[in-house]
Amino acid sequence: MTVSPVDSTNALDFVLLRPPEPVDPVVMRRHYIQDGDWLTAPGMMTHLPEPPTLPNYSAVGSLVFQAVYAGSPPAKPEAELRDALLTTIGASVFNPASGETRRKLRLEDLSEHAVYWRGDEAFVLPDTIGQLGAPLIKGLAVFKARLAQLSPTANRTTLATVAQEVFLPATDLRSLVLTDQGAHSNSFVETRRALFDALYLLYVMRRWVSVDMADIIAGLRLLHLVEALAVDEVIDAAVAAVGAGPIPDPTLGAQVNSLARRFPSLVSWLRSLTGTAAAPSRPVGFPLVRTAQNWLLARPVVHPIFAQLWRFRTPFNDLKPVGVGDFKVVKQWLVEYIPGEICDIHNVMKSETKERIHRRLERSEDTFSFSTEAQEETTRDSQTTDRFELKREIEATLKTDLNVNANASVSYNQMPVVATVSGGFAYNRSEGNSEKLAQSLSREVVAKAVSRVQTRTAQARSTTKVFETEETNKHQLAAPTGHVSGIYRWVDKHYRAQVFNFGRRMMFELILPEPADFFVTARLAEYVDALEYPKKPADPTYLPIAMPITGPEKVTRDRFDELRRTYDLASFSYPVTEKTFAVVDASTNAAVLKESGIDGSDKWHAAALRCSLKGATGYTVSSIRVTGMVEFDDQNSTTSPVPGPERNLARMDIDGTTVWFKEDWRKYGSIDDRTVFAPANPYTFSRDDVDVVLAFNDTEAYRLIISLELTLSAERLLDWQTEVYRTILDAETKRVDDANRDVKIRYDAELAAYSSRIGELKATAVADLLRGRSEQANQDLIRTELRRQCLTMITKELGKVSDDFLTTWDPTGTRTVTRDVTRLDIKEGVGGGTTVQWKTTGVATEFSVPDVEKARARGRHVQFLEQAFDWNNLAWVFYPYFWAPPSTWVQRLAREDETDPNLTAFLQAGAARVLLAVTPAYDEAVLHYLCTREPWEGGAAPVIGDKLYLPLHEELRRQQDDRYGATPEGEPWDFTVPTMLTYLHGSGDSLPDLVAERAARAAPEQPNP
Repeated sequence: MTVSPVDSTNALDFVLLRPPEPVDPVVMRRHYIQDGDWLTAPGMMTHLPEPPTLPNYSAVGSLVFQAVYAGSPPAKPEAELRDALLTTIGASVFNPASGETRRKLRLEDLSEHAVYWRGDEAFVLPDTIGQLGAPLIKGLAVFKARLAQLSPTANRTTLATVAQEVFLPATDLRSLVLTDQGAHSNSFVETRRALFDALYLLYVMRRWVSVDMADIIAGLRLLHLVEALAVDEVIDAAVAAVGAGPIPDPTLGAQVNSLARRFPSLVSWLRSLTGTAAAPSRPVGFPLVRTAQNWLLARPVVHPIFAQLWRFRTPFNDLKPVGVGDFKVVKQWLVEYIPGEICDIHNVMKSETKERIHRRLERSEDTFSFSTEAQEETTRDSQTTDRFELKREIEATLKTDLNVNANASVSYNQMPVVATVSGGFAYNRSEGNSEKLAQSLSREVVAKAVSRVQTRTAQARSTTKVFETEETNKHQLAAPTGHVSGIYRWVDKHYRAQVFNFGRRMMFELILPEPADFFVTARLAEYVDALEYPKKPADPTYLPIAMPITGPEKVTRDRFDELRRTYDLASFSYPVTEKTFAVVDASTNAAVLKESGIDGSDKWHAAALRCSLKGATGYTVSSIRVTGMVEFDDQNSTTSPVPGPERNLARMDIDGTTVWFKEDWRKYGSIDDRTVFAPANPYTFSRDDVDVVLAFNDTEAYRLIISLELTLSAERLLDWQTEVYRTILDAETKRVDDANRDVKIRYDAELAAYSSRIGELKATAVADLLRGRSEQANQDLIRTELRRQCLTMITKELGKVSDDFLTTWDPTGTRTVTRDVTRLDIKEGVGGGTTVQWKTTGVATEFSVPDVEKARARGRHVQFLEQAFDWNNLAWVFYPYFWAPPSTWVQRLAREDETDPNLTAFLQAGAARVLLAVTPAYDEAVLHYLCTREPWEGGAAPVIGDKLYLPLHEELRRQQDDRYGATPEGEPWDFTVPTMLTYLHGSGDSLPDLVAERAARAAPEQPNP
């Protein structure tokens, strides 16, 4: 007989599920090995570890309990607890540097046992019973070897005999295990205590080092078998000592009473022993050692605190299983399509024809208009007033003339000379009144110019683009020979369902919110990503007006000559800077301005002329050249401060502005043509036809030729430059407008096409994008989405980013490699010669590579979560849309698939109830994960031979065969599900016969004759 195999990591039930009904303590004792004295402690594992002064309890347990519950965990709780455990258990320590050991140690122990290195110190962990020093340890090793020689069917008597020979050849097993008072013996307690201490230590230390607990667990099971054999001896002795009254042996009585306190099923049996002479039978249900194998499968019970440590106080996930029971799943499959109720009838009478045409038209019309308006108005008002006044005077004049004449003359006319001499004296005095009339000469010049330039450019363009999507459905019904009724029926799906039992499983029940939301979001996002649609055209970039000059003042003579080569400036010529004009009377066209016989004695005299100086506008008088003479009445008098008697003055006014003024004339004043006068006042011609006034004082006659030297004014030059500039601006504006008009037309066309396409896309129905594929593909889709949400509920992954743990590990990195690239190198030589050769160059390429450490760490979690649950047999039911937020109700009801009602229920569901089963043998590992977030109970992934190891071929079959390992239960049943499909009643094409098609596929292929 061999001791039952013990796996290294899945040998502990550290969490016991609470069954719906109480389990008899006898049954619990048969299957579990408990820590503590079960003979005195009522209930299993109800005690809390005490300080190690009590020998019945584990020192390691007390240390762990105090570390977890002694206030808040320290900063580095695991490291401190690890060191404390190593010290408490007294693990062997070896220091290679000094060669010293704290306990007797062989160097072979470093390779034969689990070793934890802390710096230079090596702690050898007690992973075999031979390392322990308890009283019964050596006997357990011998007992194990003796059991290996027995048959697996050896009975209790044989097992008891072997045990007595091994442990106590001279006495019975009761004395080995129990005391006279019915408690456990000290040797038994110390041995069990040492085994549990080693087990606890290894269980905690496996966080940092790989350990094998198989030998320690085997020792506990062997001790458990010895204890069971001792209890059976107590029961057998009690049955043999039956008689009237209590059991005569007080030691036996104490031992039986101790058992009765722990097991209520013994109470009625003990009562039957009193006052009866009949031989009682063995207690019903009490454990009886029939074979060793039944007891060597019991599992040591480790308190959750050792598995979880600080997670015991705050578990990672408080999700609890609904229990352990038969995992039953309803499987359904499509049997056939059957015609259902009538959905429509088309009636056509004899010789009648019905035709229905459905036309769908989409029209898009865009109208664009463009207008510009510019208005300019210039008003100029110029007024000039000249006024000359002569006074009217009446004066009395007394005039006295004194004349003395002396004349002499000599005449010779070819005759004798005649000489005549005469003399005379005359005095004349006269008195009279003289009346002077003063004339007033007034001239007012009012010049008002209004320049109004109004430019209005209006441009209107209407672009009509019609995008038509015409879908014409022509449906014609004709009845040439008789009345016709076309009956359309709904198509229903006929399903068959069967319950399949997958055996006893631990199960979780989850309520998932809005199960289809991620799928809907992903499907719509995928549609957008794969959608081909025109991008909205960028706003048009119009050409700016780029002037060759920055302003009118830049139109210089040289620049003007350059510009006329590019622009049409034929109507312009650079203005002459200097001009000379003669002042000509327009009425007589005379260049000599003259007048005589003027009674200008002490009087003002003025002559108004109209002169036409063509081309003088915009020029300024720079100098005046005067030639001629002026005769005055008397010599010039300079004593008068103002023009008055005897003051000889001459001046010339142009449009009221005095430009020439001269005085200090002699009586007969003359000016030659070399006399140039500076203008008396600045004057710029605002027009060509001007009024010229020549004014004199005390003048009798004048004869003058006047010419004006003119210089181009800055204002006139700027006006001309501005006209040139505007002409260039107009030309550039027209050029840019023409170019921008083309840009605008192209932009409008692209925008219209974009708007039309966007309108089509906006009309896309969401329900059309959510339709599924085949029914099997839809089922896989639903299962995958429910699986993802189940993982979120269990692992807190794939949900909120703050809760994610695995997704933060990127298991891939990058590596840059220079790869060879060989291409043809073609060189064209001088003179047409060409060479061709292969040339290899190196190109740096970055590709992904696995990050070994992260990939391994992530892989442990992924493999565990994929194998720990029976994902292929998820069972679910969908709840209606109204369990989702009301804001989504309308959209949910619009989601449907015409052919698959299951997908429709998934898309519309507001919640889903899912039943998830745990893979057999993974119960403890899943519970451990929920507490600690550590897969594989904190160890490495299982290997071949491990109870949790799942072969690859079995995993593949489970994925492909959803009934693998299941047993049909009960009779199958049929049901019908409606669809949105329609079928023409009486059609020549019948609905598919799925049953016949399956039978044809299942039939063996016939060999060719």
